[in-house]
Amino acid sequence: MGAEHLDKMDDKEIFWNLEKIVRESLELTPDKEITPETDLREDLGMDSLDQYELIFGIESRFDLNIPEDDPKMHRVKTIRELADYLKANYKI
Repeated sequence: MGAEHLDKMDDKEIFWNLEKIVRESLELTPDKEITPETDLREDLGMDSLDQYELIFGIESRFDLNIPEDDPKMHRVKTIRELADYLKANYKI
């Protein structure tokens, strides 16, 4: 998916992509429910290593470069906050 496609994504498409990345990064089963309000740490058990895998998955899928020390990224708690972060900082 090239950068030219990113400015055409709507919220539903962003969520679908993030859900897929989260499932792969955290090795979740297909029956695990994920909503925009799902808390990455509390509901899904994401730890710091998982977060780096998630960031790598996002960078690969959306063709981005997210700085490892970005404090805004490290404050993200839910899938919705993650989508909002990406839209605000990377204009997807």
